[in-house]
Amino acid sequence: MNLGERSYRVLVGEDLAGEMARTLAGLPGCRRVALVSHPILARLHRDAWKELEKGLSEAGIGLRPLFFPAGERHKNLRTVARLYRGFLEMGLERSDAVLAWGGGVVGDLAGFAAATYQRGVGLVQAPTTLMAMVDSSIGGKVGVDLPQGKNLVGAFHQPRAVFCDVTLLRTLPRREFVSGLAEVAKYALVFDGGFHGRLKERAPALLAREGVALRETVAACAAYKARMVEEDELDLKGRRILLNYGHTFGHALETVTGYREMLHGEAVALGMLMAARLAGKLGLAGKGLYREHRELLTTLALQADPLPGVTAEGVLAAMAFDKKRAGGRTRFVLLRGVGKPEVVELEECLGVAEAVREELEG
Repeated sequence: MNLGERSYRVLVGEDLAGEMARTLAGLPGCRRVALVSHPILARLHRDAWKELEKGLSEAGIGLRPLFFPAGERHKNLRTVARLYRGFLEMGLERSDAVLAWGGGVVGDLAGFAAATYQRGVGLVQAPTTLMAMVDSSIGGKVGVDLPQGKNLVGAFHQPRAVFCDVTLLRTLPRREFVSGLAEVAKYALVFDGGFHGRLKERAPALLAREGVALRETVAACAAYKARMVEEDELDLKGRRILLNYGHTFGHALETVTGYREMLHGEAVALGMLMAARLAGKLGLAGKGLYREHRELLTTLALQADPLPGVTAEGVLAAMAFDKKRAGGRTRFVLLRGVGKPEVVELEECLGVAEAVREELEG
């Protein structure tokens, strides 16, 4: 990730705990590391944690785990305050570091706490989900949710390094793993027709979590994300918004379901289908685009379940709080075809409501 003084490495490989310890030990003045995670991951990744702790101990660095309950509903300011108390109790200083070991919720939450504690301490990301490896751990966006919407409080705080250890994906529940494939599909649909074709061919190997397929796919997606962030680090030039494909609808779906019914990737997959429908209604794309979306997502085992009680009106109301709104208009990333994205600003559009309603009703 080439960002001048804020540049850092994104490492993709297997069994990276030793390299992680060496990186943390190389941070100037670092004497303490706050490992933010969930208790269940401490059990699942026990061997990796032991190796990490051993490496840090040999370098004279103390490691203290700080846990919070799993789930998007805990990604809030109350949990951040809980982390602040933990930082204070362990004597964390500005030269020390926070290690975010977990999925997107852990990375966002720990990253926001690191960005705001003592006006910013070092952050290292150790994503443990496919979703976080290919997207949320890279690029420096950190934040928490409000009841009205997702990631409405946040900051930009680039990590010192990102470690995508694909061996950790073997402990991931199948639903979580498949959810992460939605973000992989996003890159294929938005950026690269060639990658789109390879992804369909590689789908069986990915679903079987074969090491080579995982490494190559995570590295490819990380490269797309890095390119967008390098071009538009603070999301001001209109390029980085392309990474938001499907997310305007998806975030609204997460909000109306209370962050309990849908995983992030499931919501994004459904959001991309809504975006494909909207592109057709606006005359940007033909019906073949929707079929292409449906085929790819089905190949990756991403099939949306019915959402009882969710209405188009509720989704549209939640979209009113989307961070991408400007001047009363919502910006949508839509496609003219695979690899042909376009940003469209809409104020009031019947097609948006129709796209949401038709996809919800099947």
